[in-house]
Amino acid sequence: MAAVNLENSPEPSIWETTVEQRLKLMNEALKENEEINSQLPGLRQVLTDSIKSDQNEEFFRNFIKLFDQPELGTYETVMEKFPEPEQKIVLDFVEGTALADLPEIDRVVGVIDLDSASEDNGDIDSHRTRSWLSEPFRDDPFVKDLRQFLTQSGGNNEEVQIHKNETFKNWGNMRNVEYTPSYTCVPSTLRGVQAIVKAAKGQNWGVRCAGYRHSWAPIFGRSETAGQVLVSLLPIKHVTSKVDLTSLGICLPPTNELRKIEVKGEVGELDNGNTLVRVGAGVTNEELRRWCLQNGRVTLPLNVIMVEITVGGANAPICHGAGIENKTLSDLVRKIEYVDCHGQPRTVNDEEELRAAAGCFGLIGVVTHLTLEFKPMSIARMQPEKLPVIRAVPPPDGWLEEDIPIALRLPVTAEQREADIRQFESHCENDYYAEWFWFPYHDQVWVNCWNTIPQVANVQSFPGPYKAAKQIVTQSLLNMLQSTPALKELFRLPKVTGGLITLLSKVAMDSLPNEPIETYLPEALHFQRGIQNLRVLDLEVEIPIPGKKDKPTARDLNVVRKAWWDAIRECYQATENTPQQMPLEMRIMGDSDVIMAPQRGNKLGTCSIEILTLDAARGTWNPYAQRVLNRWMSYTDSNGDLLATRPHWAKQWTEFTVRGELWRKKLRRDYETQIREFRGLLRQIGKRDQWTLADLEQRFSNDLLDHLFFTGRTEEE
Repeated sequence: MAAVNLENSPEPSIWETTVEQRLKLMNEALKENEEINSQLPGLRQVLTDSIKSDQNEEFFRNFIKLFDQPELGTYETVMEKFPEPEQKIVLDFVEGTALADLPEIDRVVGVIDLDSASEDNGDIDSHRTRSWLSEPFRDDPFVKDLRQFLTQSGGNNEEVQIHKNETFKNWGNMRNVEYTPSYTCVPSTLRGVQAIVKAAKGQNWGVRCAGYRHSWAPIFGRSETAGQVLVSLLPIKHVTSKVDLTSLGICLPPTNELRKIEVKGEVGELDNGNTLVRVGAGVTNEELRRWCLQNGRVTLPLNVIMVEITVGGANAPICHGAGIENKTLSDLVRKIEYVDCHGQPRTVNDEEELRAAAGCFGLIGVVTHLTLEFKPMSIARMQPEKLPVIRAVPPPDGWLEEDIPIALRLPVTAEQREADIRQFESHCENDYYAEWFWFPYHDQVWVNCWNTIPQVANVQSFPGPYKAAKQIVTQSLLNMLQSTPALKELFRLPKVTGGLITLLSKVAMDSLPNEPIETYLPEALHFQRGIQNLRVLDLEVEIPIPGKKDKPTARDLNVVRKAWWDAIRECYQATENTPQQMPLEMRIMGDSDVIMAPQRGNKLGTCSIEILTLDAARGTWNPYAQRVLNRWMSYTDSNGDLLATRPHWAKQWTEFTVRGELWRKKLRRDYETQIREFRGLLRQIGKRDQWTLADLEQRFSNDLLDHLFFTGRTEEE
């Protein structure tokens, strides 16, 4: 990397410097600021450690110590969430005990048995949660009906936990998602779900569902507050806790009828050697990961990275993983069990009907169980690399040196560039899993591309209990720190701002592996734990990979490189207020057979690319994200036609525009053919199960889904 000479350039642009130089500038700037030094007295030590060494253990020890300031209160808040044995492990590490000398954390955590109830986090701390027989529940018509339906079917009050007028906020804290349903119900049985829907029907109320609440788009309840029921598949306190420890096997929600996993039939009995597994919609990815490892014979072939998300919540908005041969999670669904608008249990297992029902945003009803097609357990041979930005994903054809941010320029020969392009394209076209991370203003990219191999003798646990604990602690502390006055003051200081973002990027990069790892497939898919603990904003699009002009069946991956570098260039052009404070992430994946999937029709594959930032940057984020989106929506195929780039349904998109038109309005038109097909198959299912599209609109829709699928449309279209 070509460095700026700091001695000959007393006031260099911080954005023209390397990571090391930037951190030095920040360190110098902090010498003169007594206020920041008093609020965060350990910050300069952390900077010194980060500059002089890449020794992760000492660096992270001091990074954690940075938060141990009485005025912040963050360290104590996080630590008190850990049970005493885990607290002692973390505290011993902070006080200087080497990781290798700490006790075996698995002996503390223990093996998780999904067939027995785990410890719950307890009921929500709210005066609105009371006994069914107390005010305000006793004479409420909805509650009376709910109790009656449960009693008539042989149930009891323990099967549904109820909360009155409990404000709902999604994980991303999006204001356009916040609302207050009349009741929030947490069922533990199918019978409980049926009773909820029947009672809601009696009041002519709508019903929507939520798991871990990991959607930025308004796909939960309606904007009006009265006459709605929210069905939460997890206890409310569990999904609203500031620190989530489930990836350590701690404080897992209780197992119940809606949160079980079971093999259907025999392992490997399908013609292709795969296995059907019935999974409760309320099962979390962490529990599914552990179940696969304990079972040892089967695994999902793909998944989202996050473990703090329910399987039902990941399936409803058609989430995905990575790899050119992999489709979406909804493409793996072979059967859906749901409670319809009349409170009756129903199933869909027809292959054609599942193309609509498997990715229907909860419109069909309350999904209680999914049967998915699992593959035999395999080993991922991870070969992560940290490469210079300019070499990991080479700039697109036609770019000149001046198009590349100064800090990222490197002397690269034509031969080396061609070799880098071949390597990048090989990852895209041949690897089982293909993913790239760039943390803002860092000199390097983390390349996470790998393939699967047969069983090997020595399989590693990854990331392993210690690293998982470290991820959880650091992300939890950073999440709490981002709202403190000290951090806000830091972002106002010249030079310190760039240094701080660089420090966060360095912390993230240093925590990622850079050596070969052989681990079980579920471990590799969920390589990052504790994501739940750091609130971010997120814009993601799915870009079709077009064919080449001279060979339409060959992938033109120059579009992928352009999307990547356009985002990086926009990031460097927004250094005045640094709105992007979390990574740029890109994954290559296949297409989809699910009707409403944004990847549908992308026969040559899909570039799934996203930008993220801390919640603290909310005030500057949307204008910046809009500029990046404008770039991504401008790409064309070899004939000059605009690519059918679509948003990820669960991420941010409804607040943005495309070529001056509200995206939500344009999307209704862009998806017109698919929407008609989608409605047609839902109508077919309803004819058999005795409900209509009008019933779905009344019982299970919301404002956004009304706009897309119902408003202005007729039953007979």
